[in-house]
Amino acid sequence: MEDGESLPQALGRELWEGTGFVVGDRTDLVEVWPMTMPLHELRASGYSGARNHFFWIRTPAFSPFPGVDAVQPGHPADEGILTLGWWTLSEIHAASADGSALFSPRRLGTLFEELLAAEGLPGVTLDLPEKREQSLS
Repeated sequence: MEDGESLPQALGRELWEGTGFVVGDRTDLVEVWPMTMPLHELRASGYSGARNHFFWIRTPAFSPFPGVDAVQPGHPADEGILTLGWWTLSEIHAASADGSALFSPRRLGTLFEELLAAEGLPGVTLDLPEKREQSLS
């Protein structure tokens, strides 16, 4: 989050920068998975870890494309994102199983299944383990 940003504002900015999706003043934004990751290597910079927030947002299909130019801060390439696209649940499971993609959280397919099966959506919050994900280095 940027200084002075609320969680919905940060969500809107991140979605715009990364996918071109405009959140606007929607009120149907439902946080479904909060996740805290201790990252001890950040302590030298004054941080103890990261807190990720996962949201459920219903939207019509669209082709994701960065909302900011490649030379602007926030462009996905600046954050190591090389491609944008949509995954089906079966594709997530298959890529997780064969190692062709690494998702965070690692149990993403299973968590999606639990979310889709939950009664009362939106409004359900699923618990994620508060532990550090596998290191990429």
